[in-house]
Amino acid sequence: MVCDERARLLSEYHRAISDSSRAAQKLADLTATAPHEDFRTLARERQRALARVNRARVAYEDHVAKHDCGDVMCATADPI
Repeated sequence: MVCDERARLLSEYHRAISDSSRAAQKLADLTATAPHEDFRTLARERQRALARVNRARVAYEDHVAKHDCGDVMCATADPI
């Protein structure tokens, strides 16, 4: 049995984590050299990315809990 919604939510969670990591790396790369306003902009971008990760995680966990599909095969091959 495959749960397409679980697979979609897990894929979104993975994308959110990846985007958050990229935002953190940009922030780290420019910490010492970026003008203050650029740093603030990147810090806000990072905060938005973290919020997206949290929303995606909660959506995935809620779906799995409500539909009891945590042990069901995903329709996607995305690794965690």
